[in-house]
Amino acid sequence: MSGPVDIVESISGVPVFITHGLDVGTSPNGDIEYHYNFLDYVFGADEQTIFARSYLGDDRADVLLLCARPRHWPLALRALIYLQLRYRELTVLMANGYEPLPKALAKRVEEGVTQFLAASVIDRGGRPA
Repeated sequence: MSGPVDIVESISGVPVFITHGLDVGTSPNGDIEYHYNFLDYVFGADEQTIFARSYLGDDRADVLLLCARPRHWPLALRALIYLQLRYRELTVLMANGYEPLPKALAKRVEEGVTQFLAASVIDRGGRPA
């Protein structure tokens, strides 16, 4: 990631579209084989797109970062901070499947969360600061 990102100014302006989805599959005899209840997040700006999915009842969001170019990283960082404010764990799609955020990126995200909360009237536990 290059250059500073003013999280306090930009987090509230994160371009996000959230949809609720439900996917149920049944066997030939009518038994439910799977039931997925999820939220999909699509972050986008200037031809940049970042997808995330969280299954309801789960404290994790799985993130697909489609922004390999450095100019896309400010949106990616803002999106990850936005998600980290809502979920305990973030995973990103890597070559071997979904894995925790790389340490350097996780540190940047946590710094952004801290900066955002310091400027907020509510702390992470939902109590007035």
